[in-house]
Amino acid sequence: MITLPLVGLLLTLIHGYLLVALLVRDPAAPRRIQTGIHGEPDHPEDLLSDETGAEPSRTQPKPALSLRWVRLALTFGIGYGSTSMIYFAWRGIFGPPDFTYVLFELAVTIFLLALYLRAGFTPHFRLSLKLPGFQPRLWSVLLPAGLLLGLVGLLAAYQMGIHLYENGVTDAWTTWNLSARYMFRTRAAWVNLFSPLNTDPAEPLLFGSSVARMWIFQGREAQWAPQFFGLVFALSSLWLVSAAASLLRGYWVGWLTGFAMLGASAWVVLIHGQTASLPLMFFTLACALAFYLYDSHTSRDELLLVFAGISAGLMTWTSNAAWIFLLAFLLVRLVWISRHNNVAKEVLAWQFFLLGFLPPLMFTLTFRLVFIAAAPNYTDIAGFLDRLFSLEQLEQVLRGLGSQFVTLSPNHMVPVALLVIFLLIAGRQPGAAARKADRLLWRVILVSFLVSLLVFQTAPSDPLMPLSTLFTRLFIQLWPLMVFLVMMQARLPGIAEERMEAASRPS
Repeated sequence: MITLPLVGLLLTLIHGYLLVALLVRDPAAPRRIQTGIHGEPDHPEDLLSDETGAEPSRTQPKPALSLRWVRLALTFGIGYGSTSMIYFAWRGIFGPPDFTYVLFELAVTIFLLALYLRAGFTPHFRLSLKLPGFQPRLWSVLLPAGLLLGLVGLLAAYQMGIHLYENGVTDAWTTWNLSARYMFRTRAAWVNLFSPLNTDPAEPLLFGSSVARMWIFQGREAQWAPQFFGLVFALSSLWLVSAAASLLRGYWVGWLTGFAMLGASAWVVLIHGQTASLPLMFFTLACALAFYLYDSHTSRDELLLVFAGISAGLMTWTSNAAWIFLLAFLLVRLVWISRHNNVAKEVLAWQFFLLGFLPPLMFTLTFRLVFIAAAPNYTDIAGFLDRLFSLEQLEQVLRGLGSQFVTLSPNHMVPVALLVIFLLIAGRQPGAAARKADRLLWRVILVSFLVSLLVFQTAPSDPLMPLSTLFTRLFIQLWPLMVFLVMMQARLPGIAEERMEAASRPS
């Protein structure tokens, strides 16, 4: 063991940046349209068309956009995900890590750097030029100031929270931090991690692996590691959704999106909670935005779908709750394919998605099938079927969810109501309802809530995770997507309309 925690954080950043840079590339500049002898384009895909099926035009092509701020927002989260899998593999094969593990992780970093250099990338951190026609307004001053003030309040709440709840909320010290301690200590403690006597031994190990890995660099079980974990993923999610909105609709819309993100106290109060909820929110957002950028023709690079697959795989490596979103995502995409004549194109997209999804999924399956060897018995299956067809269970679930709406909880229902009011006042952008990317993402969110009803219906009661808590965690997972979609659909003044219209056209 070594006592250089900054080395661990630096390797996390380098891992994340190199992986994201290799997969989330800037859209290629559109080719010049060449016409043949009959006046038809040599490359019909270069024509701009509308998602609604309107005739393509030969007007000015979509400008190439820079994804550099999206990449930087993804860096820390993807770095934590990749290094957690490396740590888990080493811990399972070679036992407790020592200085050799640090050298191995450094070798993996050098390998990624070689791929990065071979691909011919060079990092650019320079700010993009302002959009044509951008004029400073009062909002361009008030919104950044409001977001900055909100961030100060967020950090103050975080600082207060880690003093009041040094070991996190209840499921932090009964599940997440407990798994980290098992993975950090001796071989016997590693075996005890999978004991059925633990509160929840079947939860995946991204949180535990990441925290235990930082303790290897620290040389002891330092409490700052799990506390810092939640803050990093909270700020990364805020940055990511703001960067994506800014990319598509202009800078001040990005500030507005970040400001709206702070409106839900449910995720703000969990920053100090030391649970997997915020990492799950981040990877859900990363997967959904990657598909959104591809579906909206902002980028047609298939490597973006590989990145979406990696993010989806890291969701399964983070928490079992990830399967609610993934099941909803799968159902919506399959229905879309069955109703449209683009099967070959969608199948090709799914191949790239699976290329990224399967490697992290293998870690999850190895954990569940090898280390958690106990299969469901007759009693478990019978209990599942009883709850599935129990009218009393259904009544309890519906009453519990209904109370969340009736009471207008400030954690989630008030923020959602404010988003709806904002969209009603601003109005919907012309053509927003017809965009494929928007329609698919709205459906994924709605189906996620429907799938959650089935999960709540069949899940056994847990005193540590009552129904209200489960609903709040689901809301946290989907909150950034709801904010992002509202900002994409709302009619906002200025160049934002032109930017979104350009991004919705295929290159």
